[in-house]
Amino acid sequence: MTISASKLIHLPVIDPDTHERLGEVADAIFDPDLGKLMAIKVRTAPFASPVLYASALDIQSYESHALLIENNRLIELNQFPKAKNILKEKRPIFHQRVIDQHKNTIGHVDDIIFDDHTGTIAQILVHHIIHKRLFGYQNIVKVTKAAVIIESDDVRVVGKESVAEAETA
Repeated sequence: MTISASKLIHLPVIDPDTHERLGEVADAIFDPDLGKLMAIKVRTAPFASPVLYASALDIQSYESHALLIENNRLIELNQFPKAKNILKEKRPIFHQRVIDQHKNTIGHVDDIIFDDHTGTIAQILVHHIIHKRLFGYQNIVKVTKAAVIIESDDVRVVGKESVAEAETA
């Protein structure tokens, strides 16, 4: 099953064994080189630190009402070198500007649709003023600090219904 990364934001993070609320999802961190979910950023208090992280490997399940993290495995960023390096490189995919290989602006990444079992990105939803388009992850040529660069041959303009279909594919 695929999941929309934007639907994770603000979900409660729960320890499935104790049913303790550990915080809420603040962000999803994707590895731009592997095209996979690397970590979930968890805000443990509404307006304060600490912000902790859960490895994608520690996510037990994605529920519509909560994200279940195994054994309360939330760690600080300095204990998670791979996620720390991704954030330090400043090559995000989520909310990043999208251009084609000819440097034409396509829009920005409005959402990332990924496989809930492997964490692999299936598609990106790109928003540009009045329309949205889905691009398969295979269309991404490179992720830089400034933009996600895509091959723009395989473009599909989508409405809300198509996005919902892609999330459940």
